[in-house]
Amino acid sequence: MLDARHARLVGAVSHDLAAARWLVTPEASFSIYGERGSIDLLAWHAPTRALLVVEVKTEVVDLQDLLSTVDRKKRLAARIAAERGWLAASGVSVWVVVSESRTNRRRLAAHRALLRTAYPLDGRTIGAWLRAPRAPVAALSFMTALHPV
Repeated sequence: MLDARHARLVGAVSHDLAAARWLVTPEASFSIYGERGSIDLLAWHAPTRALLVVEVKTEVVDLQDLLSTVDRKKRLAARIAAERGWLAASGVSVWVVVSESRTNRRRLAAHRALLRTAYPLDGRTIGAWLRAPRAPVAALSFMTALHPV
């Protein structure tokens, strides 16, 4: 059931990115100098050469793991993108999308200051940035599988 919820949320985010004219690669796997994993969604905005790493979480359990995982993926993203032909990224942005639930909101609210330092943009501002990306950003927002919150 957890995988189905994750897949629906990844699909909703992918749909929003495609509507904003981003090229999207789901589950972009990598193995670089012993670091392995996959990026839920790696997105490329060709007109601006903006690169976006999207991490989707249906449940937030370990905040330290979330922060370090996103940091690692961001650090490696330009190389992962170049291997796919997306060369000379103008910058790497990150967007953490968390499934809307009272539990997730409560868990993240307990660490609001830390999260706003790491991810200053929220759901109210990421949409405009997606349509016209400029400087690299870091965002965290809540979303249902159908509509952003």
